[in-house]
Amino acid sequence: MQQLYQQQLQQQQQQQQRPAAVETSGGGAAEPQPVGASEHAAEPAAPAAPAAPASSQGDAAGTGTGTAVPPAVSAAMAAVQTPETEALLESGADRSLRETDGLLAESAGEESDSGDEHVPDVGSASMWTRKDLAEFKQAIKAEGGDAVLKVGHGETVTIRVPTHEDGTCLFWEFATDSYDIGFGVFFEWGPSEDSEVTIHISESEDEDEDPENADDPERGAHAAAEDRPLTTCVIPVYRRDCHQEVYAGSHVYPGQGVYQLKFDNSYSLWRSKTLYYRVYYTR
Repeated sequence: MQQLYQQQLQQQQQQQQRPAAVETSGGGAAEPQPVGASEHAAEPAAPAAPAAPASSQGDAAGTGTGTAVPPAVSAAMAAVQTPETEALLESGADRSLRETDGLLAESAGEESDSGDEHVPDVGSASMWTRKDLAEFKQAIKAEGGDAVLKVGHGETVTIRVPTHEDGTCLFWEFATDSYDIGFGVFFEWGPSEDSEVTIHISESEDEDEDPENADDPERGAHAAAEDRPLTTCVIPVYRRDCHQEVYAGSHVYPGQGVYQLKFDNSYSLWRSKTLYYRVYYTR
């Protein structure tokens, strides 16, 4: 009986050690160790703890730390990555962007409302340069007339060009000798009493001051300014290197009115400028 009991005990130990050797192999990559190699083989028999599934031990071996990811944590990670949560996150981001865009649009609308609502849109002008400087000057000299002007130091010359009933677009070309000059284009809305091109010379930008009401204390300069026609800037006045290249440009008629081509030499205290220009319209 004692021998039979020992045989049964050895068989139980062998059965318990075989799956343990397979499990410690981490998925079958290493060969199972022999039963006699286990340091617990000589210990008396004891109730064996239930072996963990091979898949759990394999995951633990693959993590490098020997710790399996708890099922609760895995479920939480999966919940964050579900399409529903991604859609909520994306919709939240889009909503914040839409709210930001709406605030920007409202602020832009407030800024536009604060401006003058009665100023019409004149559209953009085109400008370019050419290298035929000497040829252009010779051609302008050959035309004669007022195509060559002397702009004195500290002066601003304004060439007023009314829109033509048969025209749709204004063109201009100009150049100077030796030095640059300021140039800009403005559009004065409303019909003109004079259909001819006129030239005005002033020593300041306040060239349109009404001399009849200048001495009237009840009206003053502000009242005189209210009587001026509405004028819109087409091209701001900037200094142009027209002594090196021919400057040219065009602008489509925005309506009926008068173009003001300003040649500004007010920044020059000593030098006068010789101006060559040509203005014409196209149908």
